[in-house]
Amino acid sequence: MTDDTNLQSAIFEALSHPIRRKILEEIAEKKEVSYTHLVELLDIKAGPLYHHIKKMNKFVNQTDDKKYILTEQGQKAIAILKVSEIDDIQKLSGLQENKILTFYGISLKPIINYFSEKPLRTLVEFLIIAVISGYLASNQSILLIGNFAMYYETNLFFYYLSIVASWLFLGGVTELIARFVFKKKGKSIHLISVSSIVFLPIFLFFIILWFIGLFTASAVILPAIVLLIMHGIFQVWTFMVLTTSLGVLKKLSIERAAISAMFVSYIQIMITIFVLIS
Repeated sequence: MTDDTNLQSAIFEALSHPIRRKILEEIAEKKEVSYTHLVELLDIKAGPLYHHIKKMNKFVNQTDDKKYILTEQGQKAIAILKVSEIDDIQKLSGLQENKILTFYGISLKPIINYFSEKPLRTLVEFLIIAVISGYLASNQSILLIGNFAMYYETNLFFYYLSIVASWLFLGGVTELIARFVFKKKGKSIHLISVSSIVFLPIFLFFIILWFIGLFTASAVILPAIVLLIMHGIFQVWTFMVLTTSLGVLKKLSIERAAISAMFVSYIQIMITIFVLIS
């Protein structure tokens, strides 16, 4: 994305909000205004005002005496505002927003936003669920590799190691692609922590199998076709989580996010095949 396109996107984002338009107009009219003046003019609290000003850091700047003035980009934004209709600005702003993957009208964006708000909390929750699920999986002799579950008998430590390694692989490789291929360096911890929800269906799968085994008093061995169907569901869920996470957190287009998610999935499939034949 070029610098001009970035500037254009920032202008549309700023002008699409009525409070930000009012801030720009007021500064343009008065030449320089204080923070207190804006709070009184807009009749909003200091926190929300600071949020709006931070969103417009390309267009407003502070003088040595803490007065806000327009930057060169701010002057361009005002010029666009004077010659454009508000409806047109809002439509153009909408076109600039990233489209998020939907599946039959369903989007995981609210889920991604919720879990990414507090990444440390998400990591703690993941570790707690992973400890429980790893223990249940070991009782059923089910090993997790990537987001594939397979029957494999080993010690409890290796079950835990496999779960953590699978999470770090999916989250880490996704972050590396976003960072080095598409030059998106922000919210790394958020992306890696959110990638842990990839394993929620698998953890639920472990719990269900444990309950079935508890009531039948015997180990549950699923037919190959059932396990294959479950793997298909896991793959679709993983694709949606990674694609949506890249769109929401890294602001990648659907196309780039989808390609990245598929690439990560192909890598883990190859690793799983290698483990099976070794």
